[in-house]
Amino acid sequence: MAAAVSLYNDNGQFTKSLNVYYNSGVPTANANWAGTINFGGIRNTRVAMHEIGHTLGIGTHWKYASLMTSGTWDGPVANALRAEFDGSGTMLGDSVHMWPYGLNFDSEDGTRNRVRHVMMMQAMQCDMGLGPCDVNRLVGTFRRIVGRASNKVMDTVGNSDGSTIQMYGDWGGSNQRWSVISHGDGIYSFRSMQSGNRAANVHNSGTTSGTDMTITSYSGENVQRFYVDDYADGWSRIRPVIATDLCLAADGTGNNANVETATCSTSTSQQWKLIP
Repeated sequence: MAAAVSLYNDNGQFTKSLNVYYNSGVPTANANWAGTINFGGIRNTRVAMHEIGHTLGIGTHWKYASLMTSGTWDGPVANALRAEFDGSGTMLGDSVHMWPYGLNFDSEDGTRNRVRHVMMMQAMQCDMGLGPCDVNRLVGTFRRIVGRASNKVMDTVGNSDGSTIQMYGDWGGSNQRWSVISHGDGIYSFRSMQSGNRAANVHNSGTTSGTDMTITSYSGENVQRFYVDDYADGWSRIRPVIATDLCLAADGTGNNANVETATCSTSTSQQWKLIP
């Protein structure tokens, strides 16, 4: 239960008090809008996250029923997020459950789907008018930083101070996942999920084009802070706070291409998405 609550709090903004019980008469688990969760035969993180969704209105609030009509969700925010995740499509469901990203079965489970589940709960709460709509979706855990030019992801080569950041095909490793922290005013830090206490850093505080990106122990100083600017077609540019005329760029489209700073341009090598 603690892991489920942590994932919700790290990747969304929800106001809900939960009361959790064990009931041997419950086959799996159940939950209601009032915030009560009863666990029976199955107790794990996937089931806990699924049941939290019910306490947020999925299948338990009249506004859910008003938007889930003939098996299709009529809310624009959740449907737009589904298209962002999968390229197309709308949210589907019935009177009790929604999919995809409902975590209804073990086959739907996984780190990426757990984060997407939380983000989808946030979007559906917005559609229902039950939660905020101005949540910063960049902020959260287990984010990939995807390069537009290659569709590869930022990847740390090692797990120590000074380890370089490169581009590599996404294989799901923790060295390819980042915790995105907001400092306000469009400024963020990217902490490696591999090391926990290390963050993306402009090597040696360099302010010239061609400076490598590395990871170092997290301090929150400006050398580890970056502007993330909307640029084009849903892609962003990332600029170091210490050198705002430079952008992060991939030095090539193959595996092992360095991530470095470069004079900002329209090149797709400087365009990124931060997504689970």
